[in-house]
Amino acid sequence: MTEVLTSSDRVMVLLEEASVAFRMVATGAEESLHACDGARFLEPAAMRGTACGCPPGLSDRRAAALAGRGPSPEVRLGFRLAGCPGLGVFSLVSTSWELAEELPELADALRRAGAPLLCALVYERVDFVTRSGVPVSYRRPRVEIGGPSVLSPARMCLAV
Repeated sequence: MTEVLTSSDRVMVLLEEASVAFRMVATGAEESLHACDGARFLEPAAMRGTACGCPPGLSDRRAAALAGRGPSPEVRLGFRLAGCPGLGVFSLVSTSWELAEELPELADALRRAGAPLLCALVYERVDFVTRSGVPVSYRRPRVEIGGPSVLSPARMCLAV
């Protein structure tokens, strides 16, 4: 397995329509208990294509997941580094609700483009304080469609 390591919070990538996948997943002890597209089961195989019972809206799905009564998003992006597309396809898997919410717009742009689209894969810093006063900081992935430049290969390295 090869990883992309960079100190930048923004990496220019090439995305195609076929390289974006979304599903809702609830897991148990190292197994998928429920995997769906939000309307129909994808797993288990015996239930594939039948109604999954998830709420229609993402906000209702999120409320159900937070209450322990529903699956969470799993977004998969396959991308090429815009500065070095010959290195092959890399993968990002995220459970971000915000990225899942942005996915329809991204999928639509990729469908309209009909060819690889230059995008920025951004790791946005999020800071907040919990109700109990504990400061929390994390990075969430976001995709910006289009972009002015390609990250120089000098600003990243590959780890095997």
